[in-house]
Amino acid sequence: MGLDRDRLAAFLGTYRGYDRDRLIGEGLLSTECPPKGADLIDPQFRSPQGESLLDLAKDMLYGLLFGDEATNTILRRNERELLTLTVPRPKPRPSIS
Repeated sequence: MGLDRDRLAAFLGTYRGYDRDRLIGEGLLSTECPPKGADLIDPQFRSPQGESLLDLAKDMLYGLLFGDEATNTILRRNERELLTLTVPRPKPRPSIS
């Protein structure tokens, strides 16, 4: 990964302030993507550049949470805390009678 303090700072400097509207405005997300709180945003709603950015964001998060020497992550961590993530289940689709 090559994740270190400088690479993290560069990532944050580049993408700080990005939100859904900006992603749509820059063509990374389709204007037809599901609204917030609705279905997940499937790959069909992302451009190839949007898909690459999502992969990069996932890699950065993985590196921050789990990175070590094996992933070439060099971050000085003073403390480690337990992190619990709650991932929502897919919403059930209404049945058509």
